[in-house]
Amino acid sequence: MRTLSFPILPLMIPALATAAVLLLSACGSSAQPGPSGSSPATAAVTAAPSSDDVLERYFVSADTLSALGQAQCVSSVSEDGAEVLISARVGGRADPFLGRLAVMLVTAVEDAAACSACTSCGPSSEATLVQISDAEGQPLAGSLRGRHGLAGGSSVLIKGRLQRDGGRSLIHAEAIAVLH
Repeated sequence: MRTLSFPILPLMIPALATAAVLLLSACGSSAQPGPSGSSPATAAVTAAPSSDDVLERYFVSADTLSALGQAQCVSSVSEDGAEVLISARVGGRADPFLGRLAVMLVTAVEDAAACSACTSCGPSSEATLVQISDAEGQPLAGSLRGRHGLAGGSSVLIKGRLQRDGGRSLIHAEAIAVLH
């Protein structure tokens, strides 16, 4: 029996060595295990909170917000960029929640006694948009409808920053307390 010799083996050795170097460098020390022993990519995926968890962080007790001072009526706030603590009622249209975003409309409370900071509260007050925003000012995903009993007609306290755009008001909410 005669064996054939091919000069292919000397050609394969450099290719195999290169592949081994690439595989070893891919498994190198740049991907340190995370705190739970997983890689950073896996830790980031498993540790990323859901939109429900993120939105839940914005809901606080009424006592927490009341301790910050006297709430103003939403219709009395007008200074662009101002930090505000407002009392309002979810409403302004038949469905005050805007889709699957963390956005809702609020109007002045109808009971003037509930809003002692002003006398302009009433059903004719302009609706104000309230949203929970990301770092770029865009609304977070996830509806506010039903959270902590939040519904059309609910009374709320909202702490946030007012943004005026023309005649429209937008409050970037930092905390919301549902009073019902």
